[in-house]
Amino acid sequence: MRAALLLLAALAAAVAPQRIVSTAPSFTETLFAIGAGARVIAVSTYCHYPAAVEKLPRIGTYL
Repeated sequence: MRAALLLLAALAAAVAPQRIVSTAPSFTETLFAIGAGARVIAVSTYCHYPAAVEKLPRIGTYL
């Protein structure tokens, strides 16, 4: 049973997220800087950079 759980955890970690909701401006900027901006589907109300995030839905904040 433990081996099966470890295998599932390893598989889950190996799969890249398809959709990302960013809850802080620093997270958003980092995601765009590493090339994951296309996967960001929503951002916090405080995210304003890069310009592409202005078109994304706002979800509030992590506070």
